[in-house]
Amino acid sequence: MSTLTLKLYPSWDTQKSPIPPRSRLYNLEPIGIGTPYVESLTSYVIRLAEQHCITTRRLLIKEIAPFMGREPKLSNLRNERNESIGKILGVNRDRTATNGTGLMATNLVRAMSILTKRTDLYFLTLRPWEKVLSKRDLLRHERVWCPSCYQEWRDTNKSIYEPLLWCINVVQICPIHHHPFLSVCPHCLNQQLVLSGDSQTGHCNKCGKWLGSYRYKSGGVNQMKKRMKLLGNFM
Repeated sequence: MSTLTLKLYPSWDTQKSPIPPRSRLYNLEPIGIGTPYVESLTSYVIRLAEQHCITTRRLLIKEIAPFMGREPKLSNLRNERNESIGKILGVNRDRTATNGTGLMATNLVRAMSILTKRTDLYFLTLRPWEKVLSKRDLLRHERVWCPSCYQEWRDTNKSIYEPLLWCINVVQICPIHHHPFLSVCPHCLNQQLVLSGDSQTGHCNKCGKWLGSYRYKSGGVNQMKKRMKLLGNFM
């Protein structure tokens, strides 16, 4: 008569593994930290909105505003376009201050850090240089861009973004392509804010058309200035 033998198997650990804290928004990695072409904080906000497939306005109103102590009124939730982006950020039209060295930049960094669980968003502003740089005329008031950079990034399948360098007032020429930045949309001839509710990376905030092009390398900037001058004569 055969005898039964018991075989011992290794025991299983049925304890659940600890789950790290989850972020409210995507933990999107900033572009270019530690390089001269580091991304600006406003560009990061725009890209984050695109990753969530919502408008920049909706991201600011629904997610960021409560963490900046500026939660929108209930009466405005049904009509988001009535809500002022400037009021949410605590600025008027000078929204480039959110990339600067002051309180506006600090508040937005804090809000975005809470929502994304990232600890490096501080470097998307000029806050690390606050004891070195003078605040006077440090940042330009309107959005500028290099159309060749935009086009080159698109053609090489790289992420489209806006470097912090483009916000600095004394930087007038693209260090890579060696031609002046543009500040006027070549399609609708409008200037635009650094951050608006309709912001899209690489596109006009007003008409929504693509801003990248190689044709401004030679003579295109001067042609744009002539068009603006002619337009001004009729206004």
